[in-house]
Amino acid sequence: MKKLMVLNLIALSLVFSACDDSTSSTTDPCEGVTCSGHGTCTVEDATASCDCDAGYVAEGLTCVEVVVGPCEGVTCSDHGTCAVVGEGPGLPVCECDEGYVAVELTCVEELICGDGIINVEGEECDDGNDDDSDGCTTACLFSCHPSDDCAQDPNVCVVHECTEVGNGMMCAPVPVEGSCDDGDDCTGPDLCDAGVCAGPDLPLWYLDADHDNYGDAANAICAANEPVGYVSDATDCCDEVHNAHPLQTQYFQNPYQCGGVDVDLWDFNCDTVVERQYLQFQNCAGATSEAACTAASGWATTTISIPDCGVQAMYSFCRWVGGACSVVSTQPMFQSCR
Repeated sequence: MKKLMVLNLIALSLVFSACDDSTSSTTDPCEGVTCSGHGTCTVEDATASCDCDAGYVAEGLTCVEVVVGPCEGVTCSDHGTCAVVGEGPGLPVCECDEGYVAVELTCVEELICGDGIINVEGEECDDGNDDDSDGCTTACLFSCHPSDDCAQDPNVCVVHECTEVGNGMMCAPVPVEGSCDDGDDCTGPDLCDAGVCAGPDLPLWYLDADHDNYGDAANAICAANEPVGYVSDATDCCDEVHNAHPLQTQYFQNPYQCGGVDVDLWDFNCDTVVERQYLQFQNCAGATSEAACTAASGWATTTISIPDCGVQAMYSFCRWVGGACSVVSTQPMFQSCR
């Protein structure tokens, strides 16, 4: 029994001799770490750190607010540098590279009138050329604004209006419709059609002063209907002489004068050719029938030549008597013409 107690004491002594009587640590590394109330403490490799909320950054075991400067994130389109101006936190501005200008917080290529793009304050248009007559001037302004800027055409069938064109605004002709006057008395009614004033042609009528149904081409008027004293035929060769007109079939022993000119005229049928009525010498003896005998009358054989218009000469008349043709009389007669 005594021996057993000794063995237990020895065993107990061995147990106590193998133990580390130093105080063991059971403390959490995040114990007491608040991360300033803006994050969460985390442990990695027994080391505490702060995982901060958005807008905060860890500085040791605290979370501090991230202070963003006015130029934070401003790139100026990679063609300039952001700078801060003004009191307090200031305002960001872009200081642009040469050839670029600031538009808010970007740097864009410097633009001018004439570059073909409407991008300058005050530009109404920009066609990139130096033609001032195409609707957009070299000052990048429209060629016209209200239609009062446009000069009007004497043509009443066209008005010039300030009209939109491909390059801007310019004065352009615009056809109008309605009544008009083309200045021609021989047309009517006159109307505007596709910018042109015109009307159907009215017929011409010619004065018939000698009442032979043929008119004088030099005295014409226009009218829708035939006026009194006028006819549609303008072929009269002398509107003073009733017997002188086209298609005259009669022959005359006396000439006429026309237009106050002291010249004897014989062209009664207006064909410009003077025709004598009697063109043969008598040939009574040569006729072998009554009909031929009648036709054989003519100027007496004593006549040297066929008389001219209005000339008097001896004329022989034939008659069929007793089966033969002979001269029954010879008498003076005037040559008739037309």
